[in-house]
Amino acid sequence: MNTSAITSKDTPTQEAPLILLSPCAPVMRLQLDSEGNARCPVCDENIGSQPSQWSAHLEVERAKLIKAIESVKDEHFGSRMSDDGLQSSATAHQTAHRKREQELVRIRANQQKRFESQN
Repeated sequence: MNTSAITSKDTPTQEAPLILLSPCAPVMRLQLDSEGNARCPVCDENIGSQPSQWSAHLEVERAKLIKAIESVKDEHFGSRMSDDGLQSSATAHQTAHRKREQELVRIRANQQKRFESQN
């Protein structure tokens, strides 16, 4: 398995691998069009053959990913609205922890009652 990275002085070829993110990640080969220009594996858009084009496209994809992550965060944390607005994450965490502890105390008390009734 070839794990070398493409540098700006390298030219893309049919055999050029992408950078591995982890040792167990599969190796992806660059998809090239008939003119030898690379295609983005995420959006299948023609990137071009110049490193500056790759950098610009990478920044666009990075911005899209950041926007998508922020959107998911807003959807997830936006559903935790109280009457006064969004609770701080520390307060929400403490409240959830306190509820879990109370539930465990209730469960243990019920278990103890069942155990005592069996004896």
